[in-house]
Amino acid sequence: MAANSARKPPGGNVATEQRWRAIRYLLSVACGFLTGEVLGLVGAHSAPRGALSAFTDYLSMPGAIVAMVFYPFGLDTGSLAWIVITYLSNLAVYSVVWFVAITAMRRSYRRKKG
Repeated sequence: MAANSARKPPGGNVATEQRWRAIRYLLSVACGFLTGEVLGLVGAHSAPRGALSAFTDYLSMPGAIVAMVFYPFGLDTGSLAWIVITYLSNLAVYSVVWFVAITAMRRSYRRKKG
């Protein structure tokens, strides 16, 4: 194989593979957004001291950890940017989780298919 030739992806051409990659990116961001929204809705409508509320708090922890780097005192800093950073950090974390899951499912499907 020549050094300057492009490697053809298995099972398709380069344009199809790029289209699937874009779909995986968009789908993972959409699923990350929906994950954050579902966590917010469940947290808002559950009992404050219940197990479900604690579970949603634990799942919201990655964004809070990233936000504490910028605002160590949390909401006590008086800035609402803490909430935006927490939300965007959770969106990024859960988008990456969904991207890995979607990629693993796609690879598993491709192995079974041929």
